[in-house]
Amino acid sequence: MKIRRPILFLAVICTVMLLFSGCASMKANLKDNELNNTTVIPEYYGAKKRIAVMGFEDKVPKTPERLSLLQILFGQQGAQSDNLGTGMSDMLTTSLVESNRFIVVERQNLEDVMKEQSLGASGMVNEQTAPKIGEILGTQVFIRGAVTEFQERTGGNAGGFGFGKFGIGVSTSQAHVAIDIKIYDASTGVILFAKSIDKNIQESGLFMATTIKGITFGGGGFSKTPIGRAVRECINEAVNAVIAKMEKIPWRGSIVKMVQGKIYVNAGQDANLKAGDLLTVYRKGEEFLDPETGLSLGSEETKVGVIKIDRVEPKFSVAFPVEGSDFKRKDVLKFQ
Repeated sequence: MKIRRPILFLAVICTVMLLFSGCASMKANLKDNELNNTTVIPEYYGAKKRIAVMGFEDKVPKTPERLSLLQILFGQQGAQSDNLGTGMSDMLTTSLVESNRFIVVERQNLEDVMKEQSLGASGMVNEQTAPKIGEILGTQVFIRGAVTEFQERTGGNAGGFGFGKFGIGVSTSQAHVAIDIKIYDASTGVILFAKSIDKNIQESGLFMATTIKGITFGGGGFSKTPIGRAVRECINEAVNAVIAKMEKIPWRGSIVKMVQGKIYVNAGQDANLKAGDLLTVYRKGEEFLDPETGLSLGSEETKVGVIKIDRVEPKFSVAFPVEGSDFKRKDVLKFQ
């Protein structure tokens, strides 16, 4: 009995796919486990700090290879838009929110304030203007980033064969992604932390002669590609770096207003404040400006008293005095 060539070809494809899928899935599971092991974040029950993530600057050269890669990943429209900077900043924002340690200002709110401050739509904020935005948004720090490398190269095929319009074989892909992140003090504009992160992912596995376009940046399809894995590992390392640095920065809040002995605080359930928390109240003195650069050097803070949280609402709390009485709007709050 003769077996038709198409049926034989399909049978061979299925056999090869089963063989490679076992190896590929084992390799993928190992990588997933390794990735998860590096990003396990302990549960957090302390006060959440308020931060803002700026849009990432895209510093990757606009080469034909880069354009081709973006077209393959995101389609023609995605390749022509600011997909890298926006996509990476959104991924970092989501991961920081999921860490349950921060109140992260939404990018749209940040852009609205930037437009009001006549900073343009580029996402750039310098040291002189950052403190003004920080005061409006009530953030403790700004996080800015830049994409410096974003490329993926596919090696030659080995052991491939085809029939008609179909093909199957083994391919090697190497992805390289690098980002820079900086953390700025929102009150002075001074850089508190800077880190360069560089990830290389190399994978060998089964390929089919088919290209799926139009996937979403950071989505399931993107995360399965070598370039997607490299991006995710960069973001994971950035999140861990931000968490480690922010643990050394004390939580800060402020007084909104005083009404008939009640003190209203600009943080509530969203910041993990609890009834019974004691907060020390400080008042900022004169701001010191560098005579040569005009940059803020900070200001002295004088202790005014202590207050105790009595009632916690979703986004604010009500407290009463424990020590002192001369409290004012914008007085700074810190945990004792």
